[in-house]
Amino acid sequence: MTDNISNINLVKSFINYQSRLATSPESSVGKKAGAYVTLASTFALAIIAAPFSIAGCAPEPDDDAQFYYSEGRVLAENGHIRESIAVFEHFISEYPDSPLANDAQYRIGMSYYLLNEYEAAISASQALIDKYPDSPLADDAQYMIGMSYYLLNEYETAISIFQTFIDRSRPGSAVDEARYKISYCYLLLGDSYLDSNEYEKAAEAYQKAIDNDPDSHLAQTAKDRLAAMDGGR
Repeated sequence: MTDNISNINLVKSFINYQSRLATSPESSVGKKAGAYVTLASTFALAIIAAPFSIAGCAPEPDDDAQFYYSEGRVLAENGHIRESIAVFEHFISEYPDSPLANDAQYRIGMSYYLLNEYEAAISASQALIDKYPDSPLADDAQYMIGMSYYLLNEYETAISIFQTFIDRSRPGSAVDEARYKISYCYLLLGDSYLDSNEYEKAAEAYQKAIDNDPDSHLAQTAKDRLAAMDGGR
C-alpha cells in the first residue's frame, strides 16, 4: 500500500499546486504562467502514467484485464490522454469487478482534470464514489470534485463538497487545504456579491470566511473587506 499512498499524495500535490497558481497574482503573467502550467501538466501526466500498487487490496487481475489497464497507462505516459481515457473506459466496462477498476476510474477523472474539462472530471470522479464507495481513492475523488467546482467558479457547490471531504477524512494536510479552499470560496463569493451591490450577502460571505478559519490570512482579508464596506457606507 505504500506506493499507492505515495502516488495519491502526488495527485493531491498537483491539484493543490495548480489551484495555488490559479489564485496567485503571478499566474496571470504571460511567460511565467505558461511555464507554470507546463510544469504542472508534466507533473500530472507522470502521475496518471504511474503505477498505483494494489498489493494486499484484492486478488491480482487476469491477463486480459492487465493488458487493457497497462495499455491505458502507456498511452497516458506518451501524452495520448484522450486515447487513454477511452481505453480505461473500455477496461471498466469489460472488467468492472477487476481490482484495478477503481484505479482506472480515478485515472479517467484525473485525466479530464488535466485537460481542464472539469465537468467531465466531476462526472468521472463521482462515478468512482458511486461504483466503488469502499475504494481507498474515494476520498481523493471527492477532493477532486471540490477542486473542479472551485475552478468552474461554482463556489457554493465547491464549499459543500469540500466540507463533505473534511467530514469523512482523517486530519491532515489535505483536510487543511480543503478548509483553506472553503475560506477562499467564501471570500470570492463575498467579492461577487459586493460587485453586484448585494452588501448583506457579501458581508455574510466574508463573515463565513472568517469563522471557517479565523487564524488564516484569508480571514484577515475578509475582515479588511468588511471594514472597507462599513467605511464606504
